[in-house]
Amino acid sequence: MKVELTTTRRTALYRFTFPKANKAAALLDLGPGEGTVEIVGDHTVRGQALGGGRRNSGGFGGRFFVADFSAAWQTFGTFKQNVPSVDRGRVRRDDAVTPGSRAESGSYAGCYLNYNTAENKTITVKVAAGRSYEEAQKFLTAESPGWDFDGARQRAEDAWSEKLRTIEVKGGTKKERMLFYSTLYHSLSSPRLIAKKGEPFRGLDGETHVADYERYSVVPFWDTGRDQIVLLTLIEPDLKADILRSHVEMARESGYMQTSFHGDNAVWMYLGDWGRGIKFDYESAHEYLRRNAMDPAGPRRNLAGYLEKGWIHDIVVGQPSPPYADGNAGVAKTLEYSWDDYAMALYARKLGREDDYNMFLARAHNYTNVFDRSTGFMRAATKTAHGSRPLIPVNLITTS
Repeated sequence: MKVELTTTRRTALYRFTFPKANKAAALLDLGPGEGTVEIVGDHTVRGQALGGGRRNSGGFGGRFFVADFSAAWQTFGTFKQNVPSVDRGRVRRDDAVTPGSRAESGSYAGCYLNYNTAENKTITVKVAAGRSYEEAQKFLTAESPGWDFDGARQRAEDAWSEKLRTIEVKGGTKKERMLFYSTLYHSLSSPRLIAKKGEPFRGLDGETHVADYERYSVVPFWDTGRDQIVLLTLIEPDLKADILRSHVEMARESGYMQTSFHGDNAVWMYLGDWGRGIKFDYESAHEYLRRNAMDPAGPRRNLAGYLEKGWIHDIVVGQPSPPYADGNAGVAKTLEYSWDDYAMALYARKLGREDDYNMFLARAHNYTNVFDRSTGFMRAATKTAHGSRPLIPVNLITTS
């Protein structure tokens, strides 16, 4: 079999080339967690993947999907995973497979579609997801009205070529240039476009809104906020302004600025783009950036202890698996919070808020509380720096 894939903005297309066979088949598996699948007629499968565990079933995120096939199948059926049972000490897995069934629900719910194929028979499948079956079908109709796989692939290649042409490299080997453009391609995969201007979307407040700008998903700030999100500022400044606005709007909907993992690094995105000249109302973001840094009920999960002690305690776990499982990452969080506080100090100074500047600058020195002078390394603290670890005087470089 030969399998090819391509995409439009809202739809995915698959093209399968089969050998001559009377048992060619397509399987559609929704993955772990609850899901539903329904076979409609002899050309369409639809359903909803609710997801489970860390891997979101099929990437649909609880949305509804519709899959249209270019050829009718001869026979079909459904399947799902039954919960394993123990019989006389042996684990039994009696998964359900139901020939002729048109609907199924459960973990790993899915369906099989059987074909009799001639040599080099091609079957094309187009898939879209949405908040309803009607919305998913609307995307299919608008973006993939026919079965022109090659045309869709060419349009996708043209779109990506336009993106990749923003940076031109010379020299190096063919492999090195391939690696460069591969990583550039991956750097443009996040954040994800949620809605174009004029399209509806569901906000973090649970309400349906209509975008009056291009709405993007949350930036994964930890690590990527230090490099990939800065690259977007350099090569796509207009798009970056929409990302800045998206985060402010999400903060208005949820009450807090969205961030990720140990730190509260959204402040660095706004501060950096302000310095790089991206046009935006930066004061509109300050309310939520400050709330994140001051409210213990916000995204800084260890803020109360950090404000009380000046450092975040660590949780010692014997022989953790994987490493740091059930730990508290005290050093990493203390350093992240201190780094973010320094950014908040610079942000406050740019807004003319000298009291906040001095407060956050003092908090920024908390990183010295996890510096172990005896080893020269940062190390998890069990007492304050004024106890077993003397505070190390540090001069911070400030900028205007």
